[in-house]
Amino acid sequence: MKAKKKGKKRQRSLQDYLSIGYLFLIVCGMVKDIIYYKCLGINIISYSSIIDVLLSPIAYISENNIVGVFLLVVLPLTYWGYWNRLKIHEFRKKRGWYSKNTDIADLDEKYAKPGSIDELLIFFGTMLFIFFLGTAVGEGPKKAQMVKDKVFEANHRIVFNDNETVMVRLLGQNSQFLFYVQPKSDKVIIVPIQAKD
Repeated sequence: MKAKKKGKKRQRSLQDYLSIGYLFLIVCGMVKDIIYYKCLGINIISYSSIIDVLLSPIAYISENNIVGVFLLVVLPLTYWGYWNRLKIHEFRKKRGWYSKNTDIADLDEKYAKPGSIDELLIFFGTMLFIFFLGTAVGEGPKKAQMVKDKVFEANHRIVFNDNETVMVRLLGQNSQFLFYVQPKSDKVIIVPIQAKD
């Protein structure tokens, strides 16, 4: 009887990380959309196709400048800080305030260990999830209150098939529907983008 060899832990490939990362982004996008639209009284899942779910995080990142800045500035800085944490710790040890507020011996031991890519990705994931969650919790109730108070001004013109033109405040859209409110109204209106035959 042959003894089983203890298998080495399989190294993840770049494809594995990209797949897991994109799946995680989809979850972040869904959570953000569900919370944001729920605040407006809309069950977004009922109005979404699989394409909307898959593209939601990419659409949000590309249309929102703050998210772009976050991804282009904060994440690379975090990456740099993680791999240089021992140097940063050594530099901070020379400052009096740092030694008063932290356990230097504990951090010396912690930062002496080499970092792992999985640990860094968990940290990135946590940051991204909190960011998406924070924007949904921040935007949703604020927009809902503005709808309730009827303070929105029009920022889009919608032209219907019968050439009727309506000035509206666009609250969101996906591949199939527009979600908007008209000025001086507290009713969120949902209209299909494609006319049904």
